[in-house]
Amino acid sequence: MFLLTLGFALLGAATRSAATGYVLAVAVLVFIGFLVTFFAACVGVFCIAWGLASLRTGYRQDEVQGSPFAEGQLPPQILPPRNPST
Repeated sequence: MFLLTLGFALLGAATRSAATGYVLAVAVLVFIGFLVTFFAACVGVFCIAWGLASLRTGYRQDEVQGSPFAEGQLPPQILPPRNPST
C-alpha cells in the first residue's frame, strides 16, 4: 500500500511539474501514458483472442490424433541406429 501511495505521489509530482512547463516531466508522463496504453491494448487483444478461441467448442485436435505412446511402444525411428563398432 505504501508503494502504491508513493507511486501515485510521484505521478502527481510529475504532473504538477509538467503543468509548470518542465520538458522532462512531460516526457516521463508521455512514456508512462504510452506504457499504460500499450498494456491496455495487449490485454484487449488477448481478451478478443480468448473470446474467439472459446467460441470453438467441440473441436479437439489432440483427441483426434492421440498419443504415439498410448500403446506403450516407442515411435518409429526416422534415422537408422548407428553401429557402435564402426
